[in-house]
Amino acid sequence: KATVSVLYWTRNMAQFRVYVLGVLAVALMWILKEMQTNSMTSYFRSQREKHVIQLAAQEDAQARTEPVRDPNSWCRTNSDLYPGRWVGEKWSPDNCKMYQFSKASVVECFETRPYLSVGDSLGEQNMELLKIYNRSVNARHIWNPSAAYTYFTMSKDRKVDYIDFIVGDAVYLTVTMAMWDQGVHHCGTDAFYNGMKEKVMRYKAMMQQTEYGLSLWDLHWIAPERCTNKWFCNCQSAQKAGVFREIVQQVAACTNTTLINATPMTRADPMKTNDGVHYNHIVTAAKVNLVANVVCGPPDGPRILPMPSPLKCEEDAYKAKWRANIDANTPFPNCSTTLNQFGCPNDNGRASDGYRERLLKKKKNT
Repeated sequence: KATVSVLYWTRNMAQFRVYVLGVLAVALMWILKEMQTNSMTSYFRSQREKHVIQLAAQEDAQARTEPVRDPNSWCRTNSDLYPGRWVGEKWSPDNCKMYQFSKASVVECFETRPYLSVGDSLGEQNMELLKIYNRSVNARHIWNPSAAYTYFTMSKDRKVDYIDFIVGDAVYLTVTMAMWDQGVHHCGTDAFYNGMKEKVMRYKAMMQQTEYGLSLWDLHWIAPERCTNKWFCNCQSAQKAGVFREIVQQVAACTNTTLINATPMTRADPMKTNDGVHYNHIVTAAKVNLVANVVCGPPDGPRILPMPSPLKCEEDAYKAKWRANIDANTPFPNCSTTLNQFGCPNDNGRASDGYRERLLKKKKNT
């Protein structure tokens, strides 16, 4: 009996141990499952919370760096003008309102704040429209279309003048150069950058005592598909224009000069040009209105501030990039004719060596 009792007890204990181990195993599996579930839940929760925190930080940073824009408030910077659209004959920004000067108010603006323009026909167009507004408007344009080589200023009416001598009482100067340097006066990207930078530094030195100083016009949009034979050399491709636009922006960055950007205005409607380069009176009037907003601003609002360059000053890196662009460094065969001593095209002798001396002699005699 004792033996039977021991065997019975041993068998029951073995079953009991199996039972206990089974219960423990189930309990352990349940615990591990719960831990895994909680861990994954916590992980996803933490990731979601992290994402929410990141979004909040981004929104907070954006709120600090970008002012809230109200379509009924005045535009404050050149960048505020875009995006926008043409509404009739006026440029209308989407996110703010732009003051529209009348012909009389533009003339009045420059009466107290004289305006000077230097460069090619894109700037000259603005001045011609101002002269239509009022022949005696206190604004002038000096013809100097190329930056890449020796080109001394001479007004279209053949009155000899130099930028050194005619700054006068001007408080604001804008420069428009690039179109000729990528076409009829093409000498490569290095020549344009170096010449443009040298000119800008020279002009800035002369304008540093004025209230507003100097700004460069960003090269506006060209439309090669609408180019006429007369201007084909200057608008060979939009890609080439893009390189020269970038050169102007790099000059602005490395000389700490502001930009006036009307490129989106011209790109919004290429049909407003009839030769691929020059735009009609509607676009010209909008550009004149932009300058007036920069110089004077609305009667009850702030002046529009020109924009800083979108690029950092890294001229060596950009020069290497530009040199690698074959299109930007290959002149159109029919554009370049006779070359001066600098290897750049002449403009009927006006760019040749000794031109300044001849003009000085002529000025002295007259």
